[in-house]
Amino acid sequence: MKFVQGEAAIKSGNYIVISDVHIGFEEKLEEKGYTIPEQTQNVTDRLKELRKIAENLIILGDLKHSINIRKKNNLLLFLSEISELFKEIIIIKGNHDGRIEDYTKNFRNIKVMTEFLKNKILFIHGNKYASNESIRKAETIMLGHFHSAHAIKDNIGIVRNWKSWAIYDFDNESYDKDKKVKTQIKKVLGFPCFNAFFDGAGEKNGPYAKYLDKKEVFTLDLIKLV
Repeated sequence: MKFVQGEAAIKSGNYIVISDVHIGFEEKLEEKGYTIPEQTQNVTDRLKELRKIAENLIILGDLKHSINIRKKNNLLLFLSEISELFKEIIIIKGNHDGRIEDYTKNFRNIKVMTEFLKNKILFIHGNKYASNESIRKAETIMLGHFHSAHAIKDNIGIVRNWKSWAIYDFDNESYDKDKKVKTQIKKVLGFPCFNAFFDGAGEKNGPYAKYLDKKEVFTLDLIKLV
C-alpha cells in the first residue's frame, strides 16, 4: 500500500483506490441557486494521471451524488472514459449509489460490489457493516464515507477542515462481542473525498465509528499532523 502524494488516492497492489467521487453534486447546488463549473472532467483528468501508476481502479462508494441524477449523460460519459482507461474497475456501492447498476451494466470491465476482499485488505464504503465472512479474514480495512479531514486553525483564528488520511486502531474486542465474530483488524484507513470541491467532514459517522481510535493523520502531501 502506498499513498499517492498530493492526491486523495492510494496504490494497493495493481489498483488505484479512491473514494466519494460524487459525480453530479453540482445539481444540488443549482437547486439552491448556486452555479459552479462542471467538475466531472477534473475527476477524469486526475484519473488519467493515476492510470500511469496502476491498471485497475477501486472506488469506495458514492461514485454519484444523487439517487436520481438528472444529467445521466455526464455519468455515462464518465463511465465510458474510465472503462477505456482501466483494465478492471470495482465500484463499492455507497449510500448515494442507488440504481448505479443501471449505469454500469453495459460496461463489461466494471463490477458493482458491496465489499471487496483482496490480500487481507477489505474495501468497503462504511455506511453499513461488512459481512462477517469478509471481516474475519481481513487485517486492514479501507473505508470511505467519512470524507476524512482534519481541523486546522490558522494564525488569525479561522478553522478549516483539510482533507487528510486518517489511520485508526480498531477495537476488535468490542466489535467481536457486538457482532459475534472473531476479527484481527490491525488498522483502518479513512479516505478523504476524491471530489476536489469537497474539503471534508472532520467527523466519523456510520456503524464503524465507535470502534475506531484515531492513531495518525496525514495531509494529502503526507505531512504528519497527529
